[in-house]
Amino acid sequence: MNFDFDYDLDEFVTCAPAFEKLKMLMKFWLKDIIQAQSTQADDLISNFYRWLTSTTSKLYDPLLHRLVHKMMKKHLQTLVLEFK
Repeated sequence: MNFDFDYDLDEFVTCAPAFEKLKMLMKFWLKDIIQAQSTQADDLISNFYRWLTSTTSKLYDPLLHRLVHKMMKKHLQTLVLEFK
């Protein structure tokens, strides 16, 4: 998938390792929801974005927040195009 990060690419490189870890964590939670019907994993995924965007979070990173937000926006645009 091609994302248009344009001028932010250099900034996003600095948070790439954290993003990869979060991506692995989300995949693990999703697998746990599907295979074990884990309500805890479902709650974690449901509240993930709120935790990520909370400036009071101990691991808050504005670059990571922007990267996830841009990816969510891109995926939403793709979904809307598929519906059209």
